[in-house]
Amino acid sequence: MHLNLQPGNTGFVHLLHERCPVELVAVANDTVGVTCPFAHLPVAGAMADLVFADNRYTAFYHMQVVVAPNEPTDGMILQRAASATYAQRRRTWRVPLQDTIAFQRQGEKRPGEAIVINISCEGLLMVTRTPLEIHDTIDLFLALPEQSARKVTGRVVRCESTYPGRYGVLFMQLPPEAKRSLTYFMWQQLRALYPKEIAALWPGSGRRKRMKMMQEAERNETA
Repeated sequence: MHLNLQPGNTGFVHLLHERCPVELVAVANDTVGVTCPFAHLPVAGAMADLVFADNRYTAFYHMQVVVAPNEPTDGMILQRAASATYAQRRRTWRVPLQDTIAFQRQGEKRPGEAIVINISCEGLLMVTRTPLEIHDTIDLFLALPEQSARKVTGRVVRCESTYPGRYGVLFMQLPPEAKRSLTYFMWQQLRALYPKEIAALWPGSGRRKRMKMMQEAERNETA
């Protein structure tokens, strides 16, 4: 089900124990861009409730932060899970990657190789011929497209009995550089996976300021 919203709508977001008015900047399927007036900036993966009301009804959407703001003037991108089942299984939005990654189980000298299926700011799903077990701690050498390789420590939290094995890995230590790389990669994926509205309208804070300044200038000229 797509969000029945339009750019320019105003409503409220409940997030981080705050309730703030927001303006809708962009809409694409189940993804929206909104202003971010919160005193404490949210992080990717944070849960949020988006509320819009008119004279007929109140629309209530359970969302999560896909792209978090870096500065108070930035906006943020929210996405609604495709289903309640999906939301129960995963706390953060994931994007496909399909790339080869090197890893090494801590305490061992022999490295392994895996193919990443999808990734989020919290972890990844990978396929490898190297046998792993639940709770294994591994060092991942994450090299996202067009970015330098980053060392990330993770723990195996899911194992599927297939060959090659499929393993869910939860990030335990995510350096700031790796987090920025992941956020940038996910933003690039958003631009590729969703309609052009987000690419055209986001980031919208600077554009809105320029448009408002132009509108004010036009009003002053006609006054």
